[in-house]
Amino acid sequence: MRATATLAGSTVTFGNTVNGGGVSRLTVSGNAVFGGAASGLTRLNVSGTTEINGGSITTSSIQSYSGAVTLRATAMLTGSTVTFGNTVNGGGVSRLTVSGNGVFGGAVSGLTRLSVSGTSAINGGSIGTSSSQSYGGAVTLGATATLTGSTVTFGSTVNGGGVSRLTVSGNAVFGGAVSGLTRLSVSGTSAINGGSITTSSSQSYSGAVTLGATATLTGSTVTFSSTVNGGGVSRLTVSGNAVFGGGVSGLTRLSVSGTSAINGGSITTSSSQSYSGAVTLGANTSLTATTVTFGSTVSASPASSLSVTGNATFSGPVSGLTTLSVSGTQVGPPP
Repeated sequence: MRATATLAGSTVTFGNTVNGGGVSRLTVSGNAVFGGAASGLTRLNVSGTTEINGGSITTSSIQSYSGAVTLRATAMLTGSTVTFGNTVNGGGVSRLTVSGNGVFGGAVSGLTRLSVSGTSAINGGSIGTSSSQSYGGAVTLGATATLTGSTVTFGSTVNGGGVSRLTVSGNAVFGGAVSGLTRLSVSGTSAINGGSITTSSSQSYSGAVTLGATATLTGSTVTFSSTVNGGGVSRLTVSGNAVFGGGVSGLTRLSVSGTSAINGGSITTSSSQSYSGAVTLGANTSLTATTVTFGSTVSASPASSLSVTGNATFSGPVSGLTTLSVSGTQVGPPP
């Protein structure tokens, strides 16, 4: 191709390579089948469905696929922004790499892996891969999204625009701040390395949580169903209510502004622990810190023991305990 071209037909099939010489724009008005690599184009636009069977499509500017896209082989799409206006299906055997920004307007399924080097706009509700998903740039959600993969890695920020819920079915790695979500739930492990996660409603972490940096989690209720580990260098602040289902260790400090349900047996910090709201114990509990401060009531159901290794300050009534022991100084109730 030596000039910008518009090809109009019910289906336009390229059985081999396409080369635009670095100066040509290609528009397909209809369906398109790419049997070989496409390169040297400035832009590519397909109004209908697209079959990508040739491995790679490279443009110096944008690529736009208005209809459903199917991959018959592993594909690398390189462009400033690659926009999928409809669904993407990899047939269960294809890996998709977008070198540039990606816009997903429909559901994505049947891929082994998905990686996007630039920003990602996820507007189509769901992305499913049998292996990993990796988003190198900032991610924005235009709708409630379910991402299913072995591990979903966000290399930068995630923003839900204030109206979106994010569900990760698999493990999750958060490399940047997360904001603008209504709810967040992760079924697998979570690595929180980006400093803050904010939701207008709840956050739920079913698997083990590791903190790679000091973290502030803001939500109505933040639930840790398994262990939390801060690696010895991280501080955890929960702005809202907290539920601890497993042991907590490796933190420098822990503070919870709302109520706390401590069901995992032990919480250990190298410095202080602060619980501003009512604390309920669901099991025998050991809290280890320089000072543990209870800003409200402490109760146990079922009846449980509480052991504080360090100093303790009680600001409200304490009830339902079988035994209470404080190794350091004690301020406030009981008896």
